[in-house]
Amino acid sequence: MKSFCVLNKPLNKKTGEALGTAAVGALGNKIGFLHDDSDCSAAAVSNIAKGVKSAGASAVVFGCMNESSVSFLIDRFSLSGAFFVGGEKLISVYNSL
Repeated sequence: MKSFCVLNKPLNKKTGEALGTAAVGALGNKIGFLHDDSDCSAAAVSNIAKGVKSAGASAVVFGCMNESSVSFLIDRFSLSGAFFVGGEKLISVYNSL
């Protein structure tokens, strides 16, 4: 199942880490991350993944990939959820259901 949010401003480090910490409670203990080819997306993924790790969960960073790969990666790597970050202000969140 996919949901998404459009941010009114780019994620900063503190907000990204807080989002990652909260994601563990909502998605589970093994979360994957993908992003488009922009530098800001890679930085946002890094910050969110740090929050996941600080909550004691696993963050699996796949790097720059197409969003259509998310379902395959969730199934193949037994992820509890995944994030796709596109650009500065778009985040898609997937759970494993």
